[in-house]
Amino acid sequence: MLFERDEELLLFDSMLNDLCGRAGEGSAPNGGLLAIAGSAGLGKTTLVAEVRRKATARGCTLLAARGSEQEEGVAFHVVRQLVQPVLAASSEAEHRKILGSWYDIVAPAVGLVAGQSGVAPDPQGVRDGLDWLVTRFAVQYAPVVLVVDDAHWADEETLAWLSSFALRASDLPLLIVVAYRPEELPRHAAEFQRLAMRHGSRPLDLAPFSAAAVGDLVRDVLGEGGDELFARECWALTAGNPYEAVELVARIRDRGIKPQYVNAMELRELASAVRGSGLIERLERLGPSAVRLTWAVAVLGTDADRDMAAGVAGLGAEEMADAVDKLREARILAAPQDGGSCGLDFFHPLVGTAVYRAIPAAMRVAMHGQAAFAVSEAGLGPTSAARHILEMHPENDRWAVRQLRSAARDYLRAGAPDAARRCLARALREPPALEDRADELFNQGIADCERKGWRGAHLSFGLTLLGYIKFHRGRLAEAEDLVHSGLRIADRVGQQIPAQWFALGILIEILLARGRVQEAQELSDTYNYGQVVPGAVVYPDSETVYSELLIARGLRTDAEERLRAVGRRLEPRGMRNPMWCPWRPLLAQTIAHTDPGEAADIAQEAVDSARRFGTPGAIGRALHAAAKVASGADSLALMAEAVRQLERSPAAYELAQALVDHGAMLSRAGLPQDAADLLMRGLESAALCGADALAARAREELAASGLRPLQLRTVDSDSLTSQEKAVAERAAQGWENKRIAEELSIKERTVELLLSGAFRKLGTDRSGLAGLLPHQTRGSGIRGVPPGR
Repeated sequence: MLFERDEELLLFDSMLNDLCGRAGEGSAPNGGLLAIAGSAGLGKTTLVAEVRRKATARGCTLLAARGSEQEEGVAFHVVRQLVQPVLAASSEAEHRKILGSWYDIVAPAVGLVAGQSGVAPDPQGVRDGLDWLVTRFAVQYAPVVLVVDDAHWADEETLAWLSSFALRASDLPLLIVVAYRPEELPRHAAEFQRLAMRHGSRPLDLAPFSAAAVGDLVRDVLGEGGDELFARECWALTAGNPYEAVELVARIRDRGIKPQYVNAMELRELASAVRGSGLIERLERLGPSAVRLTWAVAVLGTDADRDMAAGVAGLGAEEMADAVDKLREARILAAPQDGGSCGLDFFHPLVGTAVYRAIPAAMRVAMHGQAAFAVSEAGLGPTSAARHILEMHPENDRWAVRQLRSAARDYLRAGAPDAARRCLARALREPPALEDRADELFNQGIADCERKGWRGAHLSFGLTLLGYIKFHRGRLAEAEDLVHSGLRIADRVGQQIPAQWFALGILIEILLARGRVQEAQELSDTYNYGQVVPGAVVYPDSETVYSELLIARGLRTDAEERLRAVGRRLEPRGMRNPMWCPWRPLLAQTIAHTDPGEAADIAQEAVDSARRFGTPGAIGRALHAAAKVASGADSLALMAEAVRQLERSPAAYELAQALVDHGAMLSRAGLPQDAADLLMRGLESAALCGADALAARAREELAASGLRPLQLRTVDSDSLTSQEKAVAERAAQGWENKRIAEELSIKERTVELLLSGAFRKLGTDRSGLAGLLPHQTRGSGIRGVPPGR
């Protein structure tokens, strides 16, 4: 309902008259840009719907799209919504005729079939091609109105293109209308926001309804018999938010409540049912089938048709039909548009957000897994599947790795290298199918780049990602050399590009791990790494890295502020992958001295999240942080468990840290012999990793305990000892540690330590041994005399 929106509609009518009046008259086109800004629920979607209706009524060609909270990371998702309906009416031959030499460059971005040249286009070239395509549309189908609703959720690639192309609208028979929530624009949308503020007719800043407007709404829906005090109570309970006011009045009508002030006490319960937990309670009263269906629609996003949603929700045909009817009647799902019934969408974006956030974490992950298979089976392509796989826990799933790699290739062909990087980075976390062969794959990829003359961002990413793998396996010197090389190449390509930002973050982490804090700070200062500058690509993980640097310098207050900001950004979106952005453990340690209670709570949340994630490395790191903010016996128990978890992972540097911290704790607890063993192992591991500062600290702790470090052994970190091979071979065949110990006549704890060494050297955990050992121990089967017997 369009109460108090006369000014906005008059402005649009004026711009539409100008556009349509000039089209076909031989005069210069007079398009433009109209930006509609407002917080959630202020009526942007309703206003946009009226804009679309008016444009269609005037005979304009309508190109329409909507951003999606769950598909914000899918490159060119909004662009495809805009252009595919027009392209669908033409053949491939006509597409090639329209685009000419731009065809192979633009086709992957807009979802057309392109040649498999294998050459990744320059992102700017793709944007130029999109300019050409939409300009042709504007001329061929004039007058054209291009509408993007919920632009704050549009993908980064679309916003980058739209921010540059919209400046041309005034020279074309094209009116661009964008609606967005200013407070929810991501950092990469800075240019888009400047465009809306400076080049739009002015952003239309929507205000809440006045008390008079809510009174008009009450009378319009409930009849003239209502009194002013009742209407004013409706306004007060909703703060004039149009969405909430409309929903509240609809609930009043459905309940048959008389609009008299004597009934005002009933309004508070109805108002709470419109949003947040009240909305979820109202949904739950519709039954488990309705709940499961809304969960499926929330997870699938714009891909949600009836068949796919039924499959993800696990509903039969009759159960599905009944749930859809109930949800539409309850104004949770929207009524079908244009007489169709296949698509499913929420009545309002706020409903979809509330439903998605209410899905239990474990269930949400599982449903994303089902959705990944569903969209793949429906033929929607690997990029659609990858969007869901990014929300899943790594589970040694070769199919997931194949989909992620295919999606990365598609994104590269579409000119979206940043989206490709996200897919490849996630594939690297899928243990152990890809990680066991990571060195081989990346060395092969780097060689291919050099052979084909790709010495730009592609080669930079390859070197940096290989360095990232080495870093997490505790080979810090090799990692530093590789990432330095990646950064030098990125510097030649351009400033504040994704390749450069990615390399900087990893290099700063490596320098901090090696104890070179001043060097890390100088590097950060040189590139303004800790500052948000126009055009910079800044990710939550880069904020976490910079916070680590602040902590190392003793600036804990600044670090706390940044880490809390990261949490506020990620939590509402359900992004809780502890490997990608470990802000919780860092925040817990940062505030441990000022607020130990909150630190303990946050650390426990980190442990719970890591356990859901399921890898020993993630669990061990979270437990390590929890131990450092705990006290007494709890601290020792948590640290001991952290060591045990990290011993099961290839995370050599993190294990060295935990060993030294555990040894220091035991020393202070009056257990010098136990402390000596752990400190010596920590010193040895730190030295092999190249973590010089950690090794020096281990020596200091040993000296403080009255112990003198023994001479360190020098062992090739890539070669297993005979005993490590023996226990690893048996573990690969599924033997338990106790059985291995009995077979080899050694202690069970010795088996654990030997396996830990094998994990670090091979770069895998127990589940990856079977696939990797044949390449390392060929000809050394376990049927002969076991080594050491």
